[in-house]
Amino acid sequence: MPRTHCINCGIDLNLNPSYGGGKRNSRCKDCWNLQAREWRAKNPHKTREIHLRRTYGITIEDYETLMKLQDGKCAVCDSIERLSVDHNHSTGQVRGILCQKCNAFIGMIDENLEVLERVRDYLLRFKDVKIASEE
Repeated sequence: MPRTHCINCGIDLNLNPSYGGGKRNSRCKDCWNLQAREWRAKNPHKTREIHLRRTYGITIEDYETLMKLQDGKCAVCDSIERLSVDHNHSTGQVRGILCQKCNAFIGMIDENLEVLERVRDYLLRFKDVKIASEE
């Protein structure tokens, strides 16, 4: 028979809307979330490992290998700030490690190489152009 009260705070699980709709849990959502936050704070390495495996299908060792291959830098701009795993959103294939700015840029252009070429051409076209107020 399922529990009727949270084992942490004693709230009635069947009457409380935060219980979650009849799931067979021994804790209410608030206590469950608190316990999960505490576990993540105590186990950051394990939390990272779980995130990498679930999100990208790679291990900590795979991540560290990518970081070593890239000398701990973004594969595009060589930044060492806020690095994250870059992957193809269509196939899920991991491509490398990018900084947040480069990863966001690729996402904003929808991984479209034609748009990337147009951005490149645009920047080159105005590379040496000076506006009258800048002179």
